[in-house]
Amino acid sequence: MGTIQRFVDSFIDFEDQKLAEQLCNILLILMGLIAYAIGFTFQDLRYIVYISLGGTALTMLAVVPPWPFFNKHPVSCFLLEQRRWRTKSNSDAGHGLGRKSWVQAFSNFSFKDNVNAD
Repeated sequence: MGTIQRFVDSFIDFEDQKLAEQLCNILLILMGLIAYAIGFTFQDLRYIVYISLGGTALTMLAVVPPWPFFNKHPVSCFLLEQRRWRTKSNSDAGHGLGRKSWVQAFSNFSFKDNVNAD
């Protein structure tokens, strides 16, 4: 479970977010063109639909998870925060608390504290 959570809680840096967006656009356009060509060749709309759905699933699998190659240019403030979470998880390991996810870390944040009362 620790390996899966470490993979899910990993980060994508800003440079590679742009790469992920470009990869998504290229894959969707390429699969759309392939689907259209095959559907036109065989004169069957089902081929277009099935190949487009498969291409969308392939694109989602390639872009949505935070793969390690999407973190080639890590931002230093994120690295420091990651280290804090990991050292805290090591100190909490005996207490059964485990490492906080980003949802748990920011769940105490409130906008009420930031609003000026007039």
